[in-house]
Amino acid sequence: MGLLPVEQAFAMLWEHTPGPDREELSWHQALGRVLLEPAFSLLDDPAFDRSSMDGFSLQAAGTHEGSRLPVTATILAGQCPSRPLESGGAVKVMTGAPIPAGSDAVVPVEDCRESDGFVELLRPVRPGENVRYRGENLRAGEAVFLSGRRLDALDVATGIALGIERAAVAGRPSATVLATGSELVEPGSPPGPGQIPNSNGPMLAALWQAWGGRLDGEASVPDGEQELEAAIQKGLESDHLVLSGGVSVGERDLVPELLERAGVRRIFHKVAMKPGKPIYFGRRGDTVVLGLPGNPVSSFVGALLFLQASLRKRMALPPPAWRTRRLVERHESGGGRTRFEPALLVDEGGVKLLPHKGSADLPAWRGAEALVELPSGRAAFEAGSPLRVLLFRHAGREAGA
Repeated sequence: MGLLPVEQAFAMLWEHTPGPDREELSWHQALGRVLLEPAFSLLDDPAFDRSSMDGFSLQAAGTHEGSRLPVTATILAGQCPSRPLESGGAVKVMTGAPIPAGSDAVVPVEDCRESDGFVELLRPVRPGENVRYRGENLRAGEAVFLSGRRLDALDVATGIALGIERAAVAGRPSATVLATGSELVEPGSPPGPGQIPNSNGPMLAALWQAWGGRLDGEASVPDGEQELEAAIQKGLESDHLVLSGGVSVGERDLVPELLERAGVRRIFHKVAMKPGKPIYFGRRGDTVVLGLPGNPVSSFVGALLFLQASLRKRMALPPPAWRTRRLVERHESGGGRTRFEPALLVDEGGVKLLPHKGSADLPAWRGAEALVELPSGRAAFEAGSPLRVLLFRHAGREAGA
């Protein structure tokens, strides 16, 4: 069977990833979640006629510059007027305080002079000045947020201000991350001869959590059949099982066979891309399984392209957003498979590819800001060529932002 084109592999992954689970949360706990149902205001906004300034509440009709009115009461924020406005009088009010019935304007303190229980107006007053009337912004029962909105901090504050108490949102999918290979040692343990630190597991776990997923567990597993089989069975209890290593064609690449034995239905295996050709995608029930190559750059690129997209669908988010930028220097790619390269963003709309030494050269990516796609079938790309770019650095490596 030939290698699957990248576009087709992505389409299959998106099609076969389940949609979001519905979860109901307190509104103030829903930051970052996507609404699955509209949210409606439970309050008028403002909830009552109130002052937008520190000043004096009065009836504008019959007043003029130089009018001198008796101050009959003071209303602080959080208090309620005990009686309507007395005819020809004024009430001292603070910002946000209710204004008494019969009042239709508030004169700011800087536009009047108070002394001996009276307030003198230093300018004419217009009806409606500095008064926010009940419901002028929004009425109870109106839709505030539509389904599909990802709630940010301002949304959370707005909803609370409007009395919204509950949110029906997409759940946060869980994942188990397994890095396979007898050569791996856990971070903090010095590697012996022929051993290497397990960097893929922590990297994939960190990406998963930065993108909004829940982590059930992360571990390294040696290449023994029994150990791998037991770890896979346990990992299939999560919404996603993510593996690195063991998906190629080597003697100890046991993962595809063990996944099949565990009841996972293979959807694709091996994609026409570099790095990352041996990528495996399958599903058992609602559990998504993604097997990534063991080379760290291949694992990282596969996660950006496929793991992130699968997670986003389960969180009711659109696929990662690619941008178009122009290559600032000529680049020879050698043709063949679609290639993905590390790059820097340059000036406005430019992108510069970074040199590296292949799929094991993780340090070469430490300054990269974006992933650049070099389409298959072209041996060289001239300066000025438009290319697709996926950002991954800045807010949690900002992939798909």
